[in-house]
Amino acid sequence: MWSLAESTEFVDSIDGLRKQGCEIPIAVLEAALDGPADLQSETEKSNRGRNTMFEIAVAGRLARSGLSPRLGEEPDVFVEFDKRRVFIQCKRVFSENGISNASSMPASNSKRDLARSLDPRDCGVIAISVSRVFNKGDKLLVAHDEGSLRQKLRDEIDSIRAAVSREYRHVTEPKVAGIYYHLGSPAFLRVWACTSARTR
Repeated sequence: MWSLAESTEFVDSIDGLRKQGCEIPIAVLEAALDGPADLQSETEKSNRGRNTMFEIAVAGRLARSGLSPRLGEEPDVFVEFDKRRVFIQCKRVFSENGISNASSMPASNSKRDLARSLDPRDCGVIAISVSRVFNKGDKLLVAHDEGSLRQKLRDEIDSIRAAVSREYRHVTEPKVAGIYYHLGSPAFLRVWACTSARTR
């Protein structure tokens, strides 16, 4: 199920980037396809592929919104929006221990990116995927409809954000505009069918 969920997000992201005319470097695609196919076989030494897939997923969402992001350089994802440049540094958390300091390296990289910028309108965004923490590869999320499914995912993200919000005090760069959380999981919609019988 995880392979199906990941491949669906990957194909949707690539499709969105191509429709927007965005270049997808071969090296990025090769990196994304590196590593084990089964999520449960992934280790911290073999997570390069899924880390890159997360960067593509972020870029793909931007492309589907009508923007033209760039991949394969520093920062991880770069996009122009509202006459400003947005530098996006991505971090895919591998375990619960990594959540509290998940923004440390991206924040440092964002500060570096912004230091190179001469335009005061430019800003940075930190993108963090908590999918691997929420689901180690053996969970199937069940909901009655898409609305309740989205709410479950929002509640999970809110819980994680509340638990680590104090850790963001070290993000002192004022031009880091915000933190974007990503959470995906295989899910099953349990649709209830209602029937009624009438008698005469």
